[in-house]
Amino acid sequence: MLENLSDITEDDIRGLFVDCKIDAIRFSLNKRTGEFQGFGHVDFSDDESLERALKLNQELVLGRAVKMAYAVTKNRSEQETKK
Repeated sequence: MLENLSDITEDDIRGLFVDCKIDAIRFSLNKRTGEFQGFGHVDFSDDESLERALKLNQELVLGRAVKMAYAVTKNRSEQETKK
């Protein structure tokens, strides 16, 4: 998960992670207003890309230090079991 973002684009994110293989970038939007909430998620293609990305924690993007946290996605069967 990426935090402390504002006015950032997918190209800015790809520029930060230029040495990483990215599967997807998702920005969090307010469900009611559709406005960007200042954080998002990046899915990496492999563990090496993830490790390189985590080393960029607190790097400046558009003049702001980007905060990164490792997030684990639950698989669908685990989610359905907990319902």
